Amino acid sequence: IHRKGLPIGRPFFFLCAGYNEPMIEGMTDPAATDPVALIHHLSRRAIEADEAQALLDEMNQAAMEATGANRAFIALAHDATGELTLVSTAGSGWTDEFRAMRLRIDEMGRSGLPPGGRVGETRSGITSHVAATGQPYITGDVDADPYYYAFFDDVCSEIAVPLLDGNGHTRGVINIESFHPDH
Repeated sequence: IHRKGLPIGRPFFFLCAGYNEPMIEGMTDPAATDPVALIHHLSRRAIEADEAQALLDEMNQAAMEATGANRAFIALAHDATGELTLVSTAGSGWTDEFRAMRLRIDEMGRSGLPPGGRVGETRSGITSHVAATGQPYITGDVDADPYYYAFFDDVCSEIAVPLLDGNGHTRGVINIESFHPDH
């Protein structure tokens, strides 16, 4: 599948490349280390899932583990407000205040808030940029990145991938963070 010449599946393949342990607990099939097998497994879970939240949490955890990352979240877009809300978090450090944050979908990827702005304010950054453009984004050095807005001080690298509907519209973003540069 391609959109504007960019393979849609490639960002998720990038997330899974080189991973050689089962990506989801309970997957014992030898193909469980294959990114295609993971996508197949998650697609099947999407059809079988009784609860959307459980599926989002499973997808989030699988993506974080597949990349060897330290923290991840899924944010869903709300067209009426132009904001993203965090619906699933994985890894350490998440508080109720962080989970309640709303991210403004902004082409510039900046909210104009000073670093350390108050929790609960609308913020934007890489995740917001990805939601606005519908394109995946990778940075190996968040400190040098023009879109990065820190939630946590320990993040060094980040990847954000849009969740697109059948018409190519962004419905959310999965964001994965690492404590290591260029990871």
